[in-house]
Amino acid sequence: MGRHPKSNQAIWDAARALGAESPYPFTARDVADRADVPYQRTKHYLTGLTNAGYLRARGHEPGQTTHYKFVRDTGVEAPRVQASGRLVTDGLGVEQMWRSMRILKSFTRLELAFTASTEAVHVPETAANWYILNLYNAGYLRKLGCGRYALNRHMNTGPKPPQVVRKNGTVYDPNLDRVFGEVTP
Repeated sequence: MGRHPKSNQAIWDAARALGAESPYPFTARDVADRADVPYQRTKHYLTGLTNAGYLRARGHEPGQTTHYKFVRDTGVEAPRVQASGRLVTDGLGVEQMWRSMRILKSFTRLELAFTASTEAVHVPETAANWYILNLYNAGYLRKLGCGRYALNRHMNTGPKPPQVVRKNGTVYDPNLDRVFGEVTP
């Protein structure tokens, strides 16, 4: 489920919009239609949200339409869950590093790794170094000397972390829907 972030976000947004209408306000079909996401994909994600405790479902009997309601609405960002309800942690290190970069005035790779690490997700120093170098090459960061970097003010583009495209070394910014950096051979 973590591999479909755009469709998961659309499903989450649609479910939240439909969620205020009645005690069990929406079905998977309602959400799929509103989100413009295939029904099976929608049903799969709603199952994960239910198993993770974000939604409650009613009407599991054969021939009955399942209706859902929110039990825990955590805000605009779609939860990253598997169908089993287990949280997906892939990519959280990058999210945490980007958040830390936006908060810190300056940082080294060790400081970034330490600041971005949580009890749930450890960010190794090598991962911080890799992310720093890629963002530097794409123009997001400036060198301050002695291994210190800072986020360029004009590149603080928003809350979603820039994603390094491994196959060509560019950086995709989901906040701007734009690619930065030069393709490396």
